[in-house]
Amino acid sequence: MVVAAFILAMACINFMNLSTAKSAKRAKEVGIRKVTGATRIKLMNQFLSESILISLISLVIGIIIVESMLPLFRNFTGKDMAIHYFENPWTIPILILFGLIIGILSGSYPSFVLSSFQPIKVLKGGLTKNRKGITLRNLLVFIQFSISIFLIIGTITVFLQLQMIQNKNLGFDKEHIIVIKNAYSLGDKSDIFKNELRKNSNIIQVAGSHLMPGMRFNNIGFGAEGLDDGFTLNLLCSDPEYIEVMNFELIHGRFFSKEFKTDTAAIVINEAALKLIGWEDPIGKKLNNWSENRTDFNLIGVVKDFHYEPVVKQF
Repeated sequence: MVVAAFILAMACINFMNLSTAKSAKRAKEVGIRKVTGATRIKLMNQFLSESILISLISLVIGIIIVESMLPLFRNFTGKDMAIHYFENPWTIPILILFGLIIGILSGSYPSFVLSSFQPIKVLKGGLTKNRKGITLRNLLVFIQFSISIFLIIGTITVFLQLQMIQNKNLGFDKEHIIVIKNAYSLGDKSDIFKNELRKNSNIIQVAGSHLMPGMRFNNIGFGAEGLDDGFTLNLLCSDPEYIEVMNFELIHGRFFSKEFKTDTAAIVINEAALKLIGWEDPIGKKLNNWSENRTDFNLIGVVKDFHYEPVVKQF
């Protein structure tokens, strides 16, 4: 919407500049009409009406262009966007009102300039350039170019961000995964629910976790075997099947398994955590939760780094 507002502002400024720049071509028309009795108000109404008519015609053309480009836009962004013109009774009136407002805004200054011509000077060919008018047009051109530069930079930035979103390897499989929120409300029946889902041949695997990548993870203090100082790690609790669902890449050891009862006190870390701790042979080492009620966790595996927080692209 911000981009659209800037483009509309550029269009209005461009219309003002073009209308005032070619005012000399309509000067004699204004002079003759004033000689025959036309008042300045009538002339302003005429030029405003022309501007509003152009705005409404542009609105219709714009709707046609939008409707023809929407399928391409949906494919590009992956968003199912549609404009419901007749389902909402306010859509058409708002569009018409919007066209009227744009027509008035863009036509106000040209109508003021064109209606101010003196008929005697115009008909004698003595139309001179108004220094104030030139200054204002130069200011409008400056604003127009400033908006253009801003839009070009913004367009390039958004394009690169979309490319990154579409092609970036996040370290996990984000496609064909359905997330059921607030599943903790199932309580003791969660295993029954998951088993029922697994009976569906269209479902490959089911797993539970208290958070998902993209959500803010819990950050708690930890200590490690062989280290005197503590550190913090972002924590995610999950089922053993979570690695299959998310398709994480295991690079050391193994993931959680129901076959090992001791895995209730086990932990799996990623490459970044391993680099932070500095272990060369991590499997079997101990981590603890660095609190008064200390619990030791047996490290059983290391997964390849994956993005669980927003990715920031550096340009």
